[in-house]
Amino acid sequence: MAKITGVDELLAAFTALPEAVRAHVLADVCLAGAQVIQAGASARAPRLTGQLAADIRIDIELLSDGFRAKIGPSKRSFYGLFQEKGTKHQPAYPFLKPALDEDGPRAHQAMVQRLALGVEAEATRLRTGVKAPA
Repeated sequence: MAKITGVDELLAAFTALPEAVRAHVLADVCLAGAQVIQAGASARAPRLTGQLAADIRIDIELLSDGFRAKIGPSKRSFYGLFQEKGTKHQPAYPFLKPALDEDGPRAHQAMVQRLALGVEAEATRLRTGVKAPA
């Protein structure tokens, strides 16, 4: 397969893949973008003990029309939501929304790159008859 250079070529190549393969590629693409936001949120999180910064998690959900990534503190670090939004007794110290706002373009770029790599890899795998890893 020739190297994919444009968005139109990428979308056409993606659409040509079997549905199960597209779902696998999309999950990987979603994770690539989420990892950028996760790293940004972790870097911006308050660090009294460092637990909150270490407990930023990614949860990828399968939807009827794609995938969604939820990024935020684990249950163990639930207090991070109070840090993000503030409370009656404490001002907000947002770290999730700034990560999304400021790192969103980098996450988008990571997703586009992962999509191109995934489409090329899957198309090559399908063309050569190599089975996907389990």
